[in-house]
Formats: sequence, structure tokens, C-alpha cells
Amino acid sequence: MNVASAICFFVGLIFIIVEVFTPGFGFFGISGIILSIIGIVLRATQGGNGNPVIQALLLLLILLIACVIAFVFMAVSSKKGWLSRTPFVMKESAVSTGVSEGTADYSGLLDKTGKTLCALRPSGIVEIDGKKYDVVAENEFIDADTEVKVIKVEGVRVVVTKK
Repeated sequence: MNVASAICFFVGLIFIIVEVFTPGFGFFGISGIILSIIGIVLRATQGGNGNPVIQALLLLLILLIACVIAFVFMAVSSKKGWLSRTPFVMKESAVSTGVSEGTADYSGLLDKTGKTLCALRPSGIVEIDGKKYDVVAENEFIDADTEVKVIKVEGVRVVVTKK
């Protein structure tokens, strides 16, 4: 039975490796896991002349060898670029090419006037040239429907004061 356990284990390991390169989790993955478990259990129960300590050590040794083989395989495949050809690695960027990742430029708002849509305590919304902007009042609370002037722009922070 020692040969059968080794065959089950290594065929299961090969099936798991094949599953890495095929999309989805199907026949090879499930069969590989089942065969590997059967091989480990057969080896642990048949080896060691019935001594439970030796059986446990053999089981741990087999698991350690399987982990080392899997780690070496993954390291070699990532170094040689095998993983980049699998469906697990994205080939394209998630950001489309026409999208700007920068921040809006509000420097054109400097010295423009607008009307508050809500009270600025100290932040709120102002309508300038028909567009709504999040702004901050400089020193005071400003009531709704009040004319304001943009006095400072710091990146996306727009500072206003009463006109």
C-alpha cells in the first residue's frame, strides 16, 4: 500500500498544479485535493510499523515536503513568468486610459463671486457661474443666499469671504 499512497499523493499534487493554470475551480482542483488527502492518510496509517509517533512524524514530513514543493514551484513559476500567463493575473490596468487621476484645478475661481446655497459654518456649498463648489468661509459664518467672493485657492480647498 505504500506505493498506492505515494501514487495518490503525487497524482493529487500534479492535479493541483494543473488547476493553478486552468481557470475556475473544477475537476483538477477537487480531484487533486481528494487524492492528496487519500495519499497522506494511506501513508500515515500504513507506515511506521504501527507506532503512532512514527506515523504522526511521517504525516508531518509528508506535509512539509508538499509545502516545500508547492513553494518552490510557485517561486520558479513566478520568476519565469508562468503565472503572468494564467487567468489569475490581470493583463490590463483597471483604470481606463482616458481617465485623469489628478485633482481638479480650481485656480480659475480666484476673485470670482457667487452665492451661498446653504449657510457656511464654516464650510458649505456655493454656486459660481452655474456650478456648485464645496468651499470654506475664511473667518466667519456666512448665511445662505449671501454673495461671496473667492479670496484663496489651495489645491481643492476654496476659501471665500462676504462680498
